[in-house]
Amino acid sequence: MQYLAYFQAYSSTYASVEVLRERYDEALSVEDVVGIVVATRPDCITDEILCLFDEIRDRGFSVALELGCESLYNRTLKRVNRGHTVEQTYDAINLCHKHDIPLTVHLMFGLPGESEADILAEADMLNALPVTNVKIHQLQILRGTRISLEWEREPSAFIHFTLESYAQLVANFVGRLRTDIHIERYASSAPSDMLIAPRFGVKPSVVEARIKNLLARK
Repeated sequence: MQYLAYFQAYSSTYASVEVLRERYDEALSVEDVVGIVVATRPDCITDEILCLFDEIRDRGFSVALELGCESLYNRTLKRVNRGHTVEQTYDAINLCHKHDIPLTVHLMFGLPGESEADILAEADMLNALPVTNVKIHQLQILRGTRISLEWEREPSAFIHFTLESYAQLVANFVGRLRTDIHIERYASSAPSDMLIAPRFGVKPSVVEARIKNLLARK
């Protein structure tokens, strides 16, 4: 059994290269750890950081990167206060491609102001980019968050997913993707006592199975 060290919470590249090298090396020094997976934001990627990843790979370790893009529309990113732009997303993706680093793009379905047609069009946008993997999950409205207030104030701005409608949308999205783009995740989950919507009432594995059944029938 071998392992990849997963740097996930917030931005895992938001530090100086010297600090990042120290953190990554600490993980790579653990027995049977053969590489790292680093999750970050599009606006926290630089050529200098990617050169550090090149150094790590030159030492025989694997490196993969995940970008929390969430949406490919500037109007949405501004509305939910993501703090980065689509242009920064494209720059980060192309920079990773320049360094030949495997890249997973995270997308969130159901953000306010986006229609199902908007979401499906994002598949076409990804097809035009040098992306290797994608992780998908539904927007989850959690109690006590700013977006829960918007959900109450303007419910028409959101897609009100059921299990069936979400599975159908994801199946249609996957059907439009390039066949060489790998899907790492179809849905996510949150603690039931925190979750307002959508409440599918099943585990993500059941959502995934429903999506795969739809794809098989198509």
